[in-house]
Amino acid sequence: MSKWDKLSAEEKNRLVARHVMNWQEKPCESVLAEIEGAWECDVCGLEGDWNHFDKYADHLQLPPRYSENMSDAWEVVQHIRQTWESGFISKQGRFLYDLQWFLGRKANLIWPELLFLLTPDAICRIALEVAGAITMDGEIVEEVKA
Repeated sequence: MSKWDKLSAEEKNRLVARHVMNWQEKPCESVLAEIEGAWECDVCGLEGDWNHFDKYADHLQLPPRYSENMSDAWEVVQHIRQTWESGFISKQGRFLYDLQWFLGRKANLIWPELLFLLTPDAICRIALEVAGAITMDGEIVEEVKA
């Protein structure tokens, strides 16, 4: 298993936020609400139990759930489409080519059948690869600060 596969969802999301989406970490301006004996941040959705409240009362805002949620992952695709240079020999072209290769390498499929294998995790992994934050083998170039 590659290092990418061993990361938590939050670590993956922070990598995508930082290296692809140019998201800046900032303190969360939240109000923690009680939910069934625990608490939840009303801004970013961070949850915890009251035993660890002091640790998280002043927490960093969580990035969107890019690697877990297709709606958030599609924001990554739209960002690439709008901000990365286009053309076959470009970051945008490489993203599309590498995504097709990554999805089809085991199934031996081509577009449009590959769409059935498209996951938020795959979108994020390939976007990070093209951005230079991870290698083709899924090894992290820069350690994640979670």
